[in-house]
Formats: sequence, C-alpha cells, structure tokens
Amino acid sequence: MWSTPHVDMRAFDCGGNTPTYQVSKPSLFAYSCLVGGNVVYHAEKFGRTYRVGASDATETVELQITYPAEQQAFWSPIVTRMSRTLRVQAQKR
Repeated sequence: MWSTPHVDMRAFDCGGNTPTYQVSKPSLFAYSCLVGGNVVYHAEKFGRTYRVGASDATETVELQITYPAEQQAFWSPIVTRMSRTLRVQAQKR
C-alpha cells in the first residue's frame, strides 16, 4: 500500500491503554496491547520514499490482527511468523 503522510502518523490505537509491546524504528513501527479482553497487534514496515507531486509517498506494508486474549498461546506464534514475513516490495515506476 502506498501512503502520502504529511506528518509522522505513527500512533498507538490501544483504546487509551498502554502498549505491552512497542518498537519504533525508521523501517518498522509495531505495537501490541490489551483492549477489552482482546489482544491488538499492529506492525508497519516502511520502504523507500519517493517524491510524488508536492509530497512524498512511502512504500509500506501493514499487518493488524485482533484476537481474544485467552487464545494468545495459539495466536502468538502465528502472529510472530506473519510479522517476520512482511516485506516491502518496490513498485515499478
């Protein structure tokens, strides 16, 4: 997915709760939190940024998963594997 951020749009969506896991690097933004009995996991990987008209467009790939907290033992290894496979594929110009 292409995005055209005019500001740094990295924000936690944890319903006012503090993330239990978070990382923010130039090429990765990820967090996990507990919201109403569910685990919310979000990861974004960033690729190259291009000049498009008057703004920049950045290559991104995102993963967001919500699952019941009581099923964390089942979902955690799946989420970990899916996160590790995220790759930004450059668009052909």
